[in-house]
Amino acid sequence: MHSSRNGAELLQRLSEKAGDNGYLTLWDISYAMDKTADSEPVAAVAQLLGAAGIRVFMDEEAAAGYFLRAAGQGDSDAMLMLGKMYRYGTGVRKDGEESLKWYRSAAEQGSMEARSLLGDIYRYGKGVAGKPDLTEALRWYTMAAEQGDAGAQRSLGEMYFGGCGVRQDYAEAAKWLGMAADQNDASAQWQLGSMYSAGQGVPADPFRAEDWYVRAAGNGGGSYQKLLGDMYLSGKGIPRDFVEAACWYRQAADSGDEDAMIALADMYCSGIGVRKDYAMALSLYEEVDDCGGKAAEAALRLGDMYRRGEGVGRDYENAIYYYCQAGECGSSEGWYRAGRMYENGHTSDGEPWYGDAAEKYEEAANDGHAEAQFRLGMMYLEGRGVKQDCGEAECLLEEAYSSGSPSAEKMFSCEDDILSMIAERGGDAYDSDDEEYEDESEDEDEDEDEDEDEDEYFS
Repeated sequence: MHSSRNGAELLQRLSEKAGDNGYLTLWDISYAMDKTADSEPVAAVAQLLGAAGIRVFMDEEAAAGYFLRAAGQGDSDAMLMLGKMYRYGTGVRKDGEESLKWYRSAAEQGSMEARSLLGDIYRYGKGVAGKPDLTEALRWYTMAAEQGDAGAQRSLGEMYFGGCGVRQDYAEAAKWLGMAADQNDASAQWQLGSMYSAGQGVPADPFRAEDWYVRAAGNGGGSYQKLLGDMYLSGKGIPRDFVEAACWYRQAADSGDEDAMIALADMYCSGIGVRKDYAMALSLYEEVDDCGGKAAEAALRLGDMYRRGEGVGRDYENAIYYYCQAGECGSSEGWYRAGRMYENGHTSDGEPWYGDAAEKYEEAANDGHAEAQFRLGMMYLEGRGVKQDCGEAECLLEEAYSSGSPSAEKMFSCEDDILSMIAERGGDAYDSDDEEYEDESEDEDEDEDEDEDEDEYFS
């Protein structure tokens, strides 16, 4: 150990792991210290932990052997530990029946945790039979809840709230959720806030609802902080407060919540609840994991910023890059926006790249994007970027109309039927002077008015 401070931090981490697992192995210690298990420093730390009352074993198999012996002597903690080890196959073969047997033995000895775990097993059908047994779940949860287990109290409250295995009873739900909430169970606190908002089982009280929401967000990390930010932003359930919304989004973003990063960045773009700051918005969008679940959403926003020149110099190439990145992450809107950029001539040479536009529209159309189907259909009708094919155009335009494309609906509202429209227009590009279908990219000035017009296509 390099210093007494580092040594204390190591012991604290290992003690916390022992609290989660019930024991440690030499491998746990060696991994934490980045040293071999047979080294002298590892042995010294193991001795210190042992002196502090923490069990340290050579390996998982040795731990299982110890707990088997202790359980045979009636030790309920050892029975509980064996239930966990057989459930996950730690140091023993994975065996659901053995796991359930040891959980039951521990529960019958009065183990609160074992009773709560049995409630989970029967509620969600995690036992040997693989089917929920809500009567058994209710029985074990009630026993654990009466002993003071917060998780069991919350689960019992949820069952009464939803009428799962018991008659629905909001008052009883509020009672048990309140007990769990008083023990700082964030999920129970949030649910109790919802009940005060709706007046379910308790008198409707928006101030108490807000208090429970705030407490849940303070205890529950990023997800509840993001939810509270959403509530302050929308004013649903609590008074609208944009500044508070930004505050909670910021806390959630700091803990790594990507939804909150995007929401906070949106606020910096709009100047709602915070001072408008495009640079901060750009930084937050870029912070979203490129491979994460919100990557497409962030890439779309970045594309918009580069297209409009918000916080950065207007850069159409970068805009197209981010729109395509969004498409690669599964966003049909990303492919569509890239297609519009190519079609409108927002390219490196300022000329329309119809072939590239058609490729991007096809990607989006294949994912069901209605406007992309319409744009691609028109390109087939005109022979722009693709070989002219009125049959393919007809199919795509019909599909766009059926999918709810506003452009297709507007077009067909002026035609007797699609076949007559194809017959009249097939073989010729549609009239670019026709105001109804005029391409708004013609003679566009690169100013904010242009951006507003373009945004009509990006919906």
